[in-house]
Amino acid sequence: MSAGVPVVPAEPMNIDGNGNNAQAIHCRFCNEIILQPHKGKSVDVGVLLPNIGARNPHDGEVLRRWWRLTNMMQFENIGFTHGVTPDGQILISPDGVGDAHGAPAPSATAPAPAASTGAPTPFVRFLSCANCDRGPVGVALSRTEFLVAADRVAYH
Repeated sequence: MSAGVPVVPAEPMNIDGNGNNAQAIHCRFCNEIILQPHKGKSVDVGVLLPNIGARNPHDGEVLRRWWRLTNMMQFENIGFTHGVTPDGQILISPDGVGDAHGAPAPSATAPAPAASTGAPTPFVRFLSCANCDRGPVGVALSRTEFLVAADRVAYH
């Protein structure tokens, strides 16, 4: 997170007795359902998410209110970007499948290129509406860590 990035204030969320989303979560642009009720766990953690439509992944805001999922199959409809490294590099494979190093989507780290120090390159994938492709509405931090920004979606 960079200095000077605004933190978006939290408003009360509609949470059930188990700390999950009480209402279905929809795309706020096309109303496509993203997540059924009781699938996402409410978490409060500061994560920088690019502004909707931003080309630079560092052009965003720190959001604190998220719905956390541990399995991508919990989503009704969601899209994933290619992997993006902390320095903003987009990892794209030559055939368009996975990332530049052949890792399937989504993944927490890409295998190290042959000429590197051997350490994997960390990256994230941003989440968008699978219907209208607007976003990002969240981030995939790993194969088992998905965060949907509570302030970037609608509830019904």
